[in-house]
Amino acid sequence: MEEATAVTSSTDYPSEDSPLGKCSQCSRAKKVCVCALVPAEPFMTDTRIVILIHPKETRRASGTVPLLQLCLKNLKVVCGASFGATLEDAAEELRTELCGEGTEFRRPTFLVMPGPTAEVLRRKPKPTCEEDSERYEVLAAPAAGQTSVLPTAMQRTLIFVDGTWRQAKQMIRNTPWLTEMSRVCLDPDEESRYRFRKQPQKVCLSTLEAVADCLVSLEHDVSRAWEVHAVMTRLFAGMVSHQLAYIPKFQREGGSEGASANAAADPSQGEGSRSEKAAARAALLRTWCLVRRNRECTGEK
Repeated sequence: MEEATAVTSSTDYPSEDSPLGKCSQCSRAKKVCVCALVPAEPFMTDTRIVILIHPKETRRASGTVPLLQLCLKNLKVVCGASFGATLEDAAEELRTELCGEGTEFRRPTFLVMPGPTAEVLRRKPKPTCEEDSERYEVLAAPAAGQTSVLPTAMQRTLIFVDGTWRQAKQMIRNTPWLTEMSRVCLDPDEESRYRFRKQPQKVCLSTLEAVADCLVSLEHDVSRAWEVHAVMTRLFAGMVSHQLAYIPKFQREGGSEGASANAAADPSQGEGSRSEKAAARAALLRTWCLVRRNRECTGEK
């Protein structure tokens, strides 16, 4: 069984002078650095976020956990493929995080993962004024015939499993105490914007997107939660956009989309572009006809 190791926001990233060419803050390659979108200070939230990350996921440059570490203070990241048969078998740092000095969760704790008994979290509407934010408490939709397992108190812990969906399922199977936990899940209105990583279902989100949606579902200060959500999703969108620029498939799509957008903004530009392409095709056709005629005259095949 692989022992879990803790990874915190103080992770030592390669320096700017490193031969790997990585940014010292966001740990991404300099050419796709997203530090311009990182908040000046990480946000403090009432909800404690614990992320169990698969070792292979830590080596993915496109992972979202490093971005979460730049956005949130109340966050703990632990790396491992399994985390013990019981909480008592878990790595000491993880056990202390969840249970303190005891053997039971010290705060109401939930695993964020779909399942037949998972309670669906609903995003709270964006408040239109300060008075509106005081009206919203924990907003959840328990399954038919069930009562909500979520506490009304603000202090709670959400556990996220980070990796591919296959890895996440294996991590949970290898950690029996996770399978016994109360679960919550999301029912997002929009598909994930993680365009270059395939999702098994339309309702599947990246870890960053899931954390952001959970915060606007559970935080007491709704206005603040939506502010955090906006910053996190903007950072994520910037990361995805930078990455797509270096993937040939999306470069082609982006080029055609950009040309269409430019033509729509300036019809004369679009017409000029089309006439240039038509002239180029005509010139190519004339060249081909000339070559063919010369070969026929000389008897070449």
